[in-house]
Formats: sequence, C-alpha cells, structure tokens
Amino acid sequence: MKVGKRRKYEGQDLEGESFAGLNLRDFSFRNTKLARTDFTGADIRSVSFHGLDLSRARFEGARLGRTFWSALGPNLCVGIISALASAFTVLWNAALFNIASEHGVTRIVGFTTILFSAGLTALTFRRGLTRTMAAVVLVFASVVAVAFGFAGAGQSALSTTVALAVARAFGFAFAFSAAISSAGAGKVAGFSALVSAGAIAIGLARMGETGDAGAGAAVFAWQLVVIIYINRRLSRRDKKFAWVAPIGVWVRSLGGTSFRDANLSGASFENTGVAGTIFSGANLLRVRWRGARFMHQALFGNSLSRDQRVECLLVNGHSEGASCDGLDLKGLNLDAANLTRISLKHADLTGASLRSASLESSNLTEAMCVGADFTAAKMTGACIEAWNIDADTVLDDVDCRYLFLRDMPDARGSRERRPHDPDAIFQLGDFTKLYRRVTTAVEILLRHWVTAEAFDQAFRELMRVQPLITQQNIVGVERRGGDLVLHMDVPPSVDKGSLEHVLRSSLPAPPLLEAPPGELRLHAANDVIINVLLGGGPMIHNEFHSEVGNVAQNSDRFSQTTNVGIQPQDLARLIADISTHLDELNLDTHQKKRAEAQIALLKVELAGDFDPKIVSQAACTLRNITEGAIGSLLATAAQPSVWHWISETLAALGAN
Repeated sequence: MKVGKRRKYEGQDLEGESFAGLNLRDFSFRNTKLARTDFTGADIRSVSFHGLDLSRARFEGARLGRTFWSALGPNLCVGIISALASAFTVLWNAALFNIASEHGVTRIVGFTTILFSAGLTALTFRRGLTRTMAAVVLVFASVVAVAFGFAGAGQSALSTTVALAVARAFGFAFAFSAAISSAGAGKVAGFSALVSAGAIAIGLARMGETGDAGAGAAVFAWQLVVIIYINRRLSRRDKKFAWVAPIGVWVRSLGGTSFRDANLSGASFENTGVAGTIFSGANLLRVRWRGARFMHQALFGNSLSRDQRVECLLVNGHSEGASCDGLDLKGLNLDAANLTRISLKHADLTGASLRSASLESSNLTEAMCVGADFTAAKMTGACIEAWNIDADTVLDDVDCRYLFLRDMPDARGSRERRPHDPDAIFQLGDFTKLYRRVTTAVEILLRHWVTAEAFDQAFRELMRVQPLITQQNIVGVERRGGDLVLHMDVPPSVDKGSLEHVLRSSLPAPPLLEAPPGELRLHAANDVIINVLLGGGPMIHNEFHSEVGNVAQNSDRFSQTTNVGIQPQDLARLIADISTHLDELNLDTHQKKRAEAQIALLKVELAGDFDPKIVSQAACTLRNITEGAIGSLLATAAQPSVWHWISETLAALGAN
C-alpha cells in the first residue's frame, strides 16, 4: 500500500494490510481496524494507537518512541524546572550569606554547608537514593531541634549559626532533588536542565545579585556530578536507584508511540527498541518480546511485571537454572524458551504460552498453569507437585519420558516418579493422556444397592434418550467405600446435567429395609459391575444375594445363598489353568480384557463363600468369549487335554 504524506487512516478497515518499512510518523489511526497488520521496519514514532485492536500485528524492527520535536517540549520543561530550582538555590544561599555576614559566622556556616553537601553526595554514591533521602529528613529534623534548643537556652549566636547552616543545606538539598529529577528523565533532559540551571545560576552570580559569586558555580558543578552518576547507575539497573527510574520513564514517554489500552494479544516486537513507548492498560497476552531492547525504558504501568527476571525471560528466551519462584508470568509468550532446571514454584503461568519450550528438570510445584499452552514442550524430569491445570491447559505432544510428583523426597527417599518403574519411560502421548483435564468428563456415584441388572436397564434407557452415548463412553470405574464412581467421557454437545438426571432417575430407589453395610456382600456386587464396565460387552444379568441369616425374614429383596454342587477345588483349577494358557487363545485386546475381568470375578468368589449364581454367570460369559478360540485350538494345541477340561468345566459351571 502506497502511503501519501501526512495521510490519515481514521475509521478505515486495514486488517491484514502491510506498512512494512514506511514512514508513518505522526499519522492518525483513530478508530481504525489494524488486526494482523504488518508494521515491520516502519517508522511509527509518536503515533497513537490508543484503544485499537492490534492483535497479531507485527512490529519487528519498527522505530518506536519519540521524534526529535515531540521530545523537545518535555525536555525543555524539565530543563526549566531544574533551572528554576537552581536559581532559587543560588538566591536562597545568597540571602543566607548576607545574614551570616551580619552575625560574623560566614566561615562556620560555609564549612557546615560544605560538610553536609559532601556527606549527602557520598551517602548517595554509597547507599543509594532511598537511604540518602531518609538521612536528609532525619538530619534536618535533628538539627532544627538542636537550633531551637540552643535558642531556648539563650545561646542566640550559636542557634543562629545552626539555623543558617541548616537553611543553606536545605537549599542545596533542593537543588539535589532537581538534579535527581533531571537525571531520571534521561541524559538529554538531564543535560538540558543542567545547561539551563548553570546559565541562570552563574548569570545571577555575575550580576552581583547573589552576594556569593561561587554559589552558582558550586550548584552547577554539584548537579553535573549527581546527574552523571545517577544516569550511570540507572543505565545499569541499580536497585538502589529503582524509585527514580519511573520518573524518567514517564518523562521519556511523553509524546512517544502510544499503545495505551490497545489490544496487542499475539503481537510481535521481536528485535524492536521500545524506549519511550507507552503500553499502559494494553492487553499484552502472549506478545512476543524476543530480542526487544530498552524494555526498562518503556511505560508499562500494570500491564507487565517490572521484575528484571521477567524481562530476561521475555527478551533472552532463556533462564537456565534460575529461580523464578512466585513470579507473575500471566499471559507471557515463552515459546521455545530454554527453561531447563528453572524453578517456577508458586509462579503464575495463567494463559502463558510455552510451546516447544524446554522445561526439562524444571520445578512447577504449585504453579498456576490454568489456560497455559505446553504444546510440544519438553518436560522430562519436571516436578509437577500440586500444579494447577484445567481443561484449557494444552498438553498436546508434550515430550516427557518421566516426571516427579514430589518436590522433596519422602521418608523412603522417593519423589514419586512416574512411571514408577525406574527403567520405564512414557511413550509419546502418554503424558497427555494421564494428565490432561477435560471438560467432557462426567462422574456419577452408584450406590451399593444398585445391581448389575438395574444398572444395565438404566444405561439402556440413557442410550435411548441420548443417542450419542454408548458403552464406549465409559472410561473407568473406581470404588469409594461401599459405592462405585462411574467415569464417562462424553461429546461436548451432550448436556451433562441431563445425562446424569436420566441415569439417576432410571436407577432403583434405595431399599426400604437395608441390611447393615458390613454384612452385605457389597464387594461381589461391585466387582460384577466393574467387570461389566471394563469388559465393554453386553451387560450381565445377575442377582446378588446376602449371607444366610443376614437379612430380615420375609424380605422379597434378598434370597439366601445355597450351594448347588460347585466344588472350590474345581473352581481353583479352572482359574489356574485358564490364567496360565490364556495367551494361547490369541484373543484381541478387547476380548482378552473381558476374559481377564471374568477371571478376576471368579477369584473374588473363590476367596470367600462364593455365590453359585455369580460363578455360573461369570463362567457362562467366559465361555462365550473363549469358545471359538478354544475350538480352533483343540486340534492343534500342544496340550489338548487341558483345553478339553477347561471347555467342559466352563460348560458345566455355566449350566448351573
């Protein structure tokens, strides 16, 4: 797009347009749509993008900040303020000099003032500005109190000397504050203020209006030293002078490129100098800052943390082995960053992007990772103890061979490695399957009185009402006390509230007369349901019975258990033989899982006073699963007698 001189773009739709390499200084983009716009290498100094949508815009190598003319006004203002402060200091000291001459204490006052000023400067160089200003207030208050004390004691000459010394020192302290302001505003503003102050001060001194010819030169020299020193410390990011930096940043941003309240989500400022640029109130979600310069000289307000460690992560893209515990990293773009062995305990990574980042051996203990994007991140050896993730946390294609669930080893020296086996590693995709949080998950509590038959009928009703639901949506079941928790993964379009309501309303009500939980054969009933769910095949219709004498008489809900000829030794042999030779059947994964579930049920029954009906139903189901495979093996198996016996025993048990 060709840009005419001084052309305005107000109110236009320029989404996706390219202004790469163009001179756009002082142009107006008010109410313009600029999403995905390319400003690569463009000169946009002093341009205002206030409140605009610049999402995914590109500013790589663009010129930001202020033009010479936009910087001239603020610098002159700082210079004038500093000059007036210096002039006031000179006049103040001149007046005090005349008073000191009348009382014959000129030398004492001069010596005291020099001593105070030298001490003030030395303390600044040694301890920084915070302690210096505190010392100024403390000394000033103390000396004033001493002066009043001497005055009350009748020592008028001494009190006058002290008061004059304090007053003169106050004048120099005032000039010192002006020098601090000038220094914080940057070198240009600082030296502009210095020249103005020196010109006025020396001019007044030569005109004889000050009464002290050296006062102007003294103030000039002192401010020169202070400005040079403070600017040097600020350029090195000295924490002792940190509170001065915002003054300079604010002054330098006056008239600079403004992104105030703009939407810059996903934008890129790679390899761009941002000094004098305003980002206050802007949406900086996942903005790319790799290689950006002078970020400490940009005005961010509360849009971005001013911690130097944050800037290091954003600009350099690496912080190997560093401690970033508790840092606010919300919404930052750390794609492809080298964060190996970094400590991010308690850090806030909400909405951050760490795509392809190296987080190997990192510590994410109690890190807030809600909505973070870890796509293709390397996380082998990372510690994720109590980290916080949700359904919006992206864990696709994470490369993680093993991880730890504890930051500090327990009494056994274990950090809860996963996988548990020290010789085992996760395969690609395992991490995502194990630790992903999904919004499609449903959990339903099945009370202990729910039988397999009742659950079968209820689930069939659910599938009728919700055609998108099948048994394949059942992902697992776990025991909680005497009850079971059914875990399902359903399509996003399914109303989970309606699903649970249909299933619960189709289940039977609790029995009116309920035997004590400890006396009911709850585990057998639960195991049947577990096997049904894990088997994934047709539901098993079983009836559950209580032990003889455990249920109130005349109850039509329970019947007493009787033994109809199934011998424990036959059942034990069947379980042992079929478990040993199961692999010979070459069942597919699904059928083998169903067979193992029925074998597990038979083991449960064998361990107690087994219920013949449960055993019969399990044997019947196991026969249906294996019958075809056993038939083909009878003629070819190395041990046909074993399979003959297994086949006959399953048939006999299933017929009971």
